[in-house]
Amino acid sequence: MRFSYLLLTVFLFVNLVSADPVVVSLRDFLNGTTSNIAGVEDGGNLYLASNDDPNNLKNIQVVTGGHTYLLSDLAKVNPDGTPNKITLNGGLTLTTTNPNAVSYTLTGYLYATTAQQAQDASFSVYVITGSHHINLSGVAATTVILNTQLTAQSGESDQPGKSTYLTKLMMTQAENVYFQYGVPANNYKSVTSNQFFMNPFNYTTIDNNGNPVSTTRLFFDHVEPLQIGLDYWYITSYGPVTMDMQNNYVANHNTTTTSANTTGLLINSNFIYSNHIVNFQSDPTRGRSVGTMVSCSDFFLRIWSYHQKCIFRSQRT
Repeated sequence: MRFSYLLLTVFLFVNLVSADPVVVSLRDFLNGTTSNIAGVEDGGNLYLASNDDPNNLKNIQVVTGGHTYLLSDLAKVNPDGTPNKITLNGGLTLTTTNPNAVSYTLTGYLYATTAQQAQDASFSVYVITGSHHINLSGVAATTVILNTQLTAQSGESDQPGKSTYLTKLMMTQAENVYFQYGVPANNYKSVTSNQFFMNPFNYTTIDNNGNPVSTTRLFFDHVEPLQIGLDYWYITSYGPVTMDMQNNYVANHNTTTTSANTTGLLINSNFIYSNHIVNFQSDPTRGRSVGTMVSCSDFFLRIWSYHQKCIFRSQRT
């Protein structure tokens, strides 16, 4: 604004603070203490992913908004995989009467979303405890998958503690789906660096100088069963997509694809990794292209792979 010949300049600084989601393990809370869970945002939703003994969950309670809730009630999951939830208000505290020896054996965890995510009609959460049919819809829809502990042990050294076994991924080439590790951050609509699977898949060829030459879009109408050994992960989808998910682990160190034109996934979230062999079906009427996309987080890794006839081998070193 200008008054006479005086130029008045006003600088307005606005500091907007966005909360991040919070994940806490039940085994970290000890008997005889009241724990204030830091970082949760009023208006966010609280979920529990756990298949621990209900009698132990009854001994754990959380307080928010002046109300007390038993985790045995919060742990209930509908047949379609949608869980119970609590809206946060005025912080969150947790107490347990379980002996510490019991607490150390618990495998479940609490997940608190941000307020923005709770208000987003295209944001949803599933807890995988059994077999669930998942229907996704909408544009840039976000679907969080919370795994629970596997109850059956295969005896394999690299079996994860928690895993999703995903089959019957159905979509058309008009849709897009992206799998991403972790839980959605406060800027979840724009994060792409954590993608570990996508369909369709866009790849760019480059020349000897590293300059892009062309980009090709590949849509796979057939997807192999996907074993996702992560505690939690999420999906970003565009358009209607359906799939089946199970709380299950299937040995996949030596597998054969179920189609000649297909895509799949090998994923590992611990420090023990065994060699995997994928035997690709051949089609004598067509040429063959085999490629990989590598995504990793929080540690350095080297991967070598080679193609021998119709066999693809991958090893982490």
